[in-house]
Amino acid sequence: MIIYYRWLGLVADVALLLNLLIILAVMALYHADLTLPVLAGILSTVGMSVDANILIFERIREELARGKTLRHAFRQGYDKAFWAIFDANITTLITAVVLFQIGTGPIKGFAVTLSVGILSSLFTALFVTKVIFGIVIVKGWLRKASMLSLLSNPSIPFMKLRRVGVMISLILIVAGMIHLLTVVRGSILGIDFTGGSIIQIKLNHPISTESMRQRVHAMGVQFEDAEVQAVHSEGDSPEGHREYQIRIPHIIKSTPPKIDSKTGQITFYFEIERGKVFPDTLKMLRDLAPRGIVQVLPLEERNSFNWRLSFTTKPLENPDLEVERYRSLIEEYLEGKNFKIVQAETQSQLLKAFAKDLAPKGFPEVKEPFVPYKDTGKGQIRFRVNLDATSSAKPEVIVSALLSESFLEVVNAEKKLAIKPFEREYVQVKVVGGNEYVKEFEILAGLITEREVPLYDAALRTYFKSNRTKTDREGNVLHFVVSEPFPRISQIGPAVAKSLKAKAFWSIVFSILVIIAYITVRFEFTFGIAAIIALIHDLLFTLGLIAAMDYYGILEIKINLPIIAAFLTILGYSLNDTIVIFDRIRENLAQRKRKDSYLEIIDSSLNQTLSRTLLTSFTTFIVVLILFLCGVKVIQGFAFALMVGVVVGTYSSLFIASPVVVFYHLRYERQREKQRLAAATAKKKKK
Repeated sequence: MIIYYRWLGLVADVALLLNLLIILAVMALYHADLTLPVLAGILSTVGMSVDANILIFERIREELARGKTLRHAFRQGYDKAFWAIFDANITTLITAVVLFQIGTGPIKGFAVTLSVGILSSLFTALFVTKVIFGIVIVKGWLRKASMLSLLSNPSIPFMKLRRVGVMISLILIVAGMIHLLTVVRGSILGIDFTGGSIIQIKLNHPISTESMRQRVHAMGVQFEDAEVQAVHSEGDSPEGHREYQIRIPHIIKSTPPKIDSKTGQITFYFEIERGKVFPDTLKMLRDLAPRGIVQVLPLEERNSFNWRLSFTTKPLENPDLEVERYRSLIEEYLEGKNFKIVQAETQSQLLKAFAKDLAPKGFPEVKEPFVPYKDTGKGQIRFRVNLDATSSAKPEVIVSALLSESFLEVVNAEKKLAIKPFEREYVQVKVVGGNEYVKEFEILAGLITEREVPLYDAALRTYFKSNRTKTDREGNVLHFVVSEPFPRISQIGPAVAKSLKAKAFWSIVFSILVIIAYITVRFEFTFGIAAIIALIHDLLFTLGLIAAMDYYGILEIKINLPIIAAFLTILGYSLNDTIVIFDRIRENLAQRKRKDSYLEIIDSSLNQTLSRTLLTSFTTFIVVLILFLCGVKVIQGFAFALMVGVVVGTYSSLFIASPVVVFYHLRYERQREKQRLAAATAKKKKK
């Protein structure tokens, strides 16, 4: 921006920096994590903020070219750019609200970040920069708005090329969809939409994401398709992360069932990839007992790669209506049994592969938990706990915490244990092991009887594991994190996976419907249809390309919730481009002269906004390209989808959206001409 727009670009960069600071401040206020969907929201905001400033500056350039004074050119530039900026941002904001209402957690994160970003972008672009320019112009610090020129009065005949553009898009999209539906099929879907097991692992020191992924994949063929994602935590460092999620997809895949119309029985088939099945899973499948739901047919070899498992129901009166119910019962039953096996096997393999790297258990066993104190008949509990090295994990802080009223309040609120407070002279804490990331503490506290050891042991465990607010004797808030090698183990079952797919689909559908409604109100219905066709074009093109890249091993990209967030970002970029062009078309149509044809107006509008279109796309593309080149594999797939979307979105705003508007206009003109001729013919016949 500085290179191209000189001093104007410097002000725009200050506004962009302020925009990012506002977003980060809001994220910090609500303790939000920087996930990929949130990153997508920030990138969308960067693109829209840059675009708003470019729109204003290009309008200022046009006013200066008409001979206006600097002050008048700036005033007119802001006034004329306002509605284009407002329409583009408000449309995206309404979409973000819809996504927040019907989306899942990651999509909600994207929606919130995007909403905050849009509002801050409008504030910085339309208010902050205007105030700054007003001051520097009045003070006389800015006497000339010098800027480079990318294109000087371009006159590209876009509408003459519209048929070529549409045909190229049709060929590529149809080829991509045929390849996706016949070759790639379900292999492009990630664990969010296929289901699977999720095991979170915690380490005693940071490891890079790439190293972690390689070591997990090397654990065996069962883990070759496992997704490894970093989880941000306090122990992160430039070298890597301490926590990771390992997401293992289901190996039992449902295939279309067969309904016997004569007997009313349904036979369900499930494919199991032979090389990737755990031995215990195979044993479970051979000895499967369906609990009276259906009859299990013998496990058979489908081919050299797959086993096939079949279930047949009893005769049913309405088998067509019962298919989904029985399928859900069988899927949940299978995955419930297999989840336990996958969990046990994965933990076993992780313990072997990361024996020296795993975080220690939170509460190590103590051989002598009771330490007698002289001849009092009482003593101290000996208790050990491994805590992450936070600012609260210090011996003196722990002593203060155990002597505070907060200790009793937390324990009683969690488990209502009838315990008495410890006495100051009988509480000692020392560090007995660990490293800079995890520290092992030994606690001696009393006085208690030997019979009370289990009670106080439960109280200490409850206190350290509780998420309730803890304070020391002075009222300072404390933060203890108990070390656990496997903090979270969960499953995305078939029902949840279907629900996520449905929510992702409807998020996009409702967004599109809202866009049609708004553009129809602000412009006209044909403009809304044209914008939606361009958006669908961008999504299908991007989907087909990333499916091919993943299938042929060029890039590792699975369709999961972060990629859905990338698709939604693409919608925002494309829609922003399209609305800016439509706004200029509307303006030029209002100033239309009789000699100007509709096609000439469209061409003129596209050429007038071409410099802004290319500049915005280029700056956004550079940001995403850096993310692609510098990021790890997970981010590379995400960034690649955005890169494709930026390029295709620019193309569609020029060669898809505008030609669709022309198509509907020419169709309307032909129909009106037919009606005019029919009316003239009827009038002649009457005479």
